[in-house]
Amino acid sequence: TKQTSNADAYLLAESISPSFVQNEKFRLLFLRSMRFDVHKATLRLYSHFEKKMELFGPGKLCKKISLDDFSEDDLHTLKNGQTQLLPDRDRSGRAIFFQAHSHMIFREHENVLRTLYYIYMTALEDEETQKKGFVVVVYNVEPQGPQSMDAALFLKIYDLLPAIPTKLKGIHYCVKHSHVHKFLSSIRSQLKTQDDRQRTRVHSGSHQECQYCLMTFGVPIRHFPISNYGELNRERHMDFVEAARKQEERASMTPGYRRIVVPAQADVLLGRGRPFQLHLGNMRLSQTVTSLLPVYEQSAKQEKTILAKKIVEEIQNGGGRFLKQNGGVWEEVTNQVALNKISHSFRTHRSMSKMHPKDGAESVSSEASSSNSKHGRLGSKKDNGNNGKRVRARV
Repeated sequence: TKQTSNADAYLLAESISPSFVQNEKFRLLFLRSMRFDVHKATLRLYSHFEKKMELFGPGKLCKKISLDDFSEDDLHTLKNGQTQLLPDRDRSGRAIFFQAHSHMIFREHENVLRTLYYIYMTALEDEETQKKGFVVVVYNVEPQGPQSMDAALFLKIYDLLPAIPTKLKGIHYCVKHSHVHKFLSSIRSQLKTQDDRQRTRVHSGSHQECQYCLMTFGVPIRHFPISNYGELNRERHMDFVEAARKQEERASMTPGYRRIVVPAQADVLLGRGRPFQLHLGNMRLSQTVTSLLPVYEQSAKQEKTILAKKIVEEIQNGGGRFLKQNGGVWEEVTNQVALNKISHSFRTHRSMSKMHPKDGAESVSSEASSSNSKHGRLGSKKDNGNNGKRVRARV
């Protein structure tokens, strides 16, 4: 039967390395992707090994794919930046994959498919991405972009997705030309399941119109790597590739190394500048510090330390981490560094409240408060980073 045929690659992998195939964390990926439906998870596991063998061969069936497994053509396709994992998550905490169709450079379709496989599986090393899934944005709105799409590649990418152990929550196709919109819509109507059709959206129009449509679906656009003139920004993507290489080296030397690809919404990021200030975890921390500032100011030194420890524990108990970039790689800092971060936030808010007694740090907490309806006291899933409000306090 077809199911037995699909299991051939799985059975081969199991005969080569039972420990790799039966690894609990690896199998958990497939269970989470199928909402713990064992039968569906098993079929996806079979599909995964079948597709992995097709793309990389039987020799790499029982190993985690790394950049060292790429051919020169694969690396060229990856570094071209046509597919990028964005540093943001959407309003629901899902990872965002951006694909610039008109910038695709490849010798064969398999270069693109191997690149996609690698980026997807790299992103899945984050537990939040495993649980919440991801969305894909396929962008083709450049002024000089192609007026047609590679239908064969389009279908091969769709064929790859069921082999990836994650929850695909949405695919957004953004195009400029109406006849491309009709072409994509016709393919959408031919997708196998109603779920596939419902999570596939086609948007047409100018940059502003397509980006507005994406924002209505909770997809932030502030880190989109493409300009209104169709220029592709590869800087962040090359940072991602370099960080991935460093993390692979560290993982090979450090058993149990925990790789952080995209910070979770609950994480607090250490750094300066608006992107850090507008991260949801930082906005929640700012709101907490603002509300507790009067108590902190009236406390003795030892009591201030106890209060800071409670804030750190509350963030960690909520699944948050305190992260800092080291050579482009996100790393979790020690509790002492986290405590220093909390103390610094209190001092900053105190200074800002003196400079701006009426609005002071409230301008930061207001952004967190405005998205507070779904997440309770510390904030929500909604990221209002694009609403134009000025952040006055450095968090």
